[in-house]
Amino acid sequence: MTSAELIRAIGEALWSERHWRAEMASALGVGDRVLRRWATGEVEPPPGIWRELLEAIDARRAQLEHVRDELARHPSLSDPGQPPTASDET
Repeated sequence: MTSAELIRAIGEALWSERHWRAEMASALGVGDRVLRRWATGEVEPPPGIWRELLEAIDARRAQLEHVRDELARHPSLSDPGQPPTASDET
């Protein structure tokens, strides 16, 4: 995966497929133009950006794990380790 592909994949995973560029630029404190240049492969992101993105991924993972643990303890789940199915909602 190229750096440009990785930037796009991270952006879509952390923010959204539609608005990830603006969200990522804001989170990293860079301008939209700079981010566009990274996403097209015109310019390689500086090494510190990769560390910041890794930290953002780790923070999101921790947030999701916390929410998942809360959901697993929800009283309406008969088996806390299994997600609810469509038949559980009827």
